[in-house]
Amino acid sequence: MALRFFATGSYQRSIGENLNLSIIQTAVHRCLHEITELKFPQDRNANNQNFMDRFNFPGILGCIDCTHIAILKPHQKEHNFLNRKGYHSLNVQIICDTEMKIVNINANFPSASHDSFIWRQSQVRNLTMVK
Repeated sequence: MALRFFATGSYQRSIGENLNLSIIQTAVHRCLHEITELKFPQDRNANNQNFMDRFNFPGILGCIDCTHIAILKPHQKEHNFLNRKGYHSLNVQIICDTEMKIVNINANFPSASHDSFIWRQSQVRNLTMVK
């Protein structure tokens, strides 16, 4: 399920239709969470050095952005999932490393959530904050 999601960007359409299964969004989310838990490199200094060596950016752990992933129309709170382009989606935060490997995915927020809000709620932000 997770590989099909990564390939198509859809939770239900490709999985449910192509495999002739009725899979609910929470089950797919659970599978993705198991596979994509936060996995930053163990040595932050080595990761920082990789960004410095390849791109001349000091102090970087990863590249981050959010994207809208289409979902089927939800039965509850539909307005929270209707994005500005007129389709229902999740606003998914993705972080990758210097090799463009995905090291974290946060697919917990509806499309109405702003990228900065998702970042403020992110466990990655909490782990990277200097104390």
